[in-house]
Amino acid sequence: MSQTTTTHTVILESSSDWDEWLYTIQSSARRAGVWDLINPGLEVEPQSLQKPAKVTPSSIKAGAVTMASLNSLEKEDYRMLQADY
Repeated sequence: MSQTTTTHTVILESSSDWDEWLYTIQSSARRAGVWDLINPGLEVEPQSLQKPAKVTPSSIKAGAVTMASLNSLEKEDYRMLQADY
């Protein structure tokens, strides 16, 4: 998956820079899907993130213990899940 990264520098020299800085942070966080976790305006603390379960061959095929238990399509699925992990 290809992603484009852009940078936008906001220097906080005075309180008048706050809105532009917050907008920049908010935009980046929304694109990353984490704004609900870092939004300073939240009234309640967000739930902690949970570490995802490690990908194993049995994540792809019930009962599989090793990669040798998977066919070529299942191995490709395994590799894709492993890359996302």
